[in-house]
Formats: sequence, structure tokens, C-alpha cells
Amino acid sequence: MRVLIAPDHFGGTLTAAQAGQVLARPWDGGGHQVLTAAMSDGSTGLIDAVQSARGGTLTPIEVPGSLGRPVPAAVLQVGGDGGGTAYIDGAALLGFNGDRSSVGDARTRATEGSSDGLADLLQAAVAGGATRVVIGLGPSPTHDGGAGLLRRLTELTGLGTGTDAPAWSALAGLREHLAGVDLVVAAATDTPLVGLHGAGAGLQRFGINALEAQQIESATSVFAHDAAGHARALTPLRPVLAGHERVLEPSSSHTGAGGGAAFALGLLGARVLPGAGVVGEEVGLRDLMAGADLVLTGTASLDADAMHEGVVATVGSLAAERGLPVVAVAHEVYVNRREMATVGISAAYPLIDQPLVPGNRPAAAHRADPVQALGARSARVMRNWATA
Repeated sequence: MRVLIAPDHFGGTLTAAQAGQVLARPWDGGGHQVLTAAMSDGSTGLIDAVQSARGGTLTPIEVPGSLGRPVPAAVLQVGGDGGGTAYIDGAALLGFNGDRSSVGDARTRATEGSSDGLADLLQAAVAGGATRVVIGLGPSPTHDGGAGLLRRLTELTGLGTGTDAPAWSALAGLREHLAGVDLVVAAATDTPLVGLHGAGAGLQRFGINALEAQQIESATSVFAHDAAGHARALTPLRPVLAGHERVLEPSSSHTGAGGGAAFALGLLGARVLPGAGVVGEEVGLRDLMAGADLVLTGTASLDADAMHEGVVATVGSLAAERGLPVVAVAHEVYVNRREMATVGISAAYPLIDQPLVPGNRPAAAHRADPVQALGARSARVMRNWATA
């Protein structure tokens, strides 16, 4: 039997590549043909997923973290010096793990954090000869609407008109600077930058109370609407700016990724797209499915969000085009069969069976070994789904 294993990461316990290896072991041992493809929705593991599938050259670079302190980052270059594609993990830079000199104060990041470091990574990618740059972004406590990215990129390119100038003042020059580069944002969330269900309101997931979140969003909203108004007044450098008939608005879907960095990149001409779909294209997921009989995927939590636009939903939808059964594995499963069927998932297995008696939790030792639990679940899937 030919099995394609294409998981997301499993929270902080296993990367997508590690999860793929663990899931593959029972099938390899059972004599089945196995292909693995590490996946990402753009929020975590973008570079790891692409590098495991396509190789490339990873160039370390030190850039400003979201709180201004230098942090290590990297640009993955695929395709040689005369062009090719560069990949940037912006989610790691703007999230809690981006600035390793700090414990991760969400309130400080939300009020003082900046997307400056993305500009350094983008400029490094362009200077390295990339004609296409893919930037992964996810939910982030850093919430400057991309102002730091624009301001820092203006400094790096020598287009600045003064430190007191609005961040968007050099937008025309920045577009010209990037005119030969195809920018793609792999957005892990379709949340807009502003609005009742926007990224500002989403700051509450990082422990910021509703009043503080509203105040932070109000400040970012002023910048974002001013920037969008300025962008609308510019003559596009291309007949259709990067596939958009109009300038992205702060209320457009996906613009809240990276605390609004996706919005700023859209003003520069980036195509802002669902992240899991972008990664699926980059790792050749559709082609890998061509010879498969079954697809096995997984993620940390199989919930409503995962069914909407994450790795599991993307894998399931692509497999459905070929009529392939898809089985998902997750730490915990919160959706029913009808919800799974809408995105092409045939069945789902939690890593640990829930007890019939409330409060009777599984043994701590078992819960503490995700590798053992994931391997055991993969073996069970094989027993239930493998054919001769």
C-alpha cells in the first residue's frame, strides 16, 4: 500500500518532520511504500518544511527582534544564485520565540514591539538574488500593523525622508525597489488587521485584557487606514499590483497575520494567501498524492480552526480532489465526523483514548511520551486502514 504522510507540527513536542518520521515507522515496518512531506500553515516550521522537501541553502542572519534586541534568524534560498526563491520564517521572529533575550512579555510586545526585523530578512533575501520571496506569518503579540517593517526597509534602502516621516511615506520608492520580486505571504490566519474579529481583538489570546486590546488596535488602526489611503493614491507600478485589483484594506482577510505585517507587505505588492496552501504548493503535495492510496496527516489540536484553513483542511481538500481517504491524528480531537467530512477527512484519532469515567485521566507517563503515543496511533491506523 502506498501511503503519503503529511503532518503539521504537534505543538511544542514534535516538529512536522519529526512527526512524519514517527508516523512512518509502523508503515515502513509493515512493508508499505511511504512518502513523507512535512507541512506548515506558515506560522511555524515554514523553512523546515520546504528545506526537507527541496533542500536549499540556509543563511544565518542576526536581525532586530520584536523588542529591538538582536536575535538569530535565517533565510532559506532555493534555486541558486541567479534567482530562485527565498523563504523567511516571520512567525518565529514576531512570536514569543523570536526574541530569545526576553521571556515573552505579550503586553510589552503588543504595545512596544516592532516588525523591523522582517525588513532585514527581506532585504537580505533580495540582496541574495532571490526573485521570489515567501514569508510565513501567523498570529502574533507584536501588533504594529507592519509600521516597523516599512520604516526599517526605508532606512535599509536609503529611501528615508527623515525619522519623523510616516512609515508609509516612502511606499512608492519601496514598491519600485521590489518591483522585480514576487512577494508571497503565507498567512496562517485569515483574520483581518482591524474589526470586531480582527487581530487586535485576538490579542486577548495572549493574555491581554479586552480594554488594552482595544486601545492597542485603535493606535494601529490609525496607521493602517492612513497607509491604505496613501497607497490608493499611488499609481500602481504594475497593471494589477501582484494579483490584486485594488490595494489591500486593513479589513481584508489575512491582513492581521504577523500583527499586521501581512497588511504592510500587501501594500508593497505581496500576494497574501492562505499559508497551508502556499506550503502545499512549495513542497509539491498535489504531485505526491498522485501515487498514494491513503493520506495520513496530523496536528496538535483538531478543532474548528484546523477544519477551517490549517494543514489538515488543506491536505484533506487536496486529497478529496483525487478521491483519496485521509486519516488525521491529533493530541485531542474536538470535531465530529460531519465537520471532518467537509474538508475531506475520513477519520480522526486522538493520541490518547479518553476514559469513559470522567476524571479518570490516562497515566502521566503515557501522556509524557508523545513519540510513543504517536507511533502507537499510527500503528492502529495501519491495522484499521491498510490493505494487502
